[in-house]
Amino acid sequence: FLTGTSQDSSQRSFEMSEKIVSLKNQRGTSIKKYVAVYNEVTRAYNEVRDEVSKTKFNSSFEDLESTQQKEVRKLVPMRISEAEPVAD
Repeated sequence: FLTGTSQDSSQRSFEMSEKIVSLKNQRGTSIKKYVAVYNEVTRAYNEVRDEVSKTKFNSSFEDLESTQQKEVRKLVPMRISEAEPVAD
């Protein structure tokens, strides 16, 4: 979902900046399950940022200078929307 279908990395970056992940849970959802799902979404964003970093700067995201990390975060912003919980 985050990376889209475009093979052009510059186009993919634009597509990623427009995407929002929406989380919706039931009222009975445990905190443990909620955190697990949230962590998976965060992991997915981190993987995409690392991919963009390697393509753009030939280095992993964690090895970039802070200005380069900021640039990658701008290309791949973490946008998560949380909907109101629904009844069981």
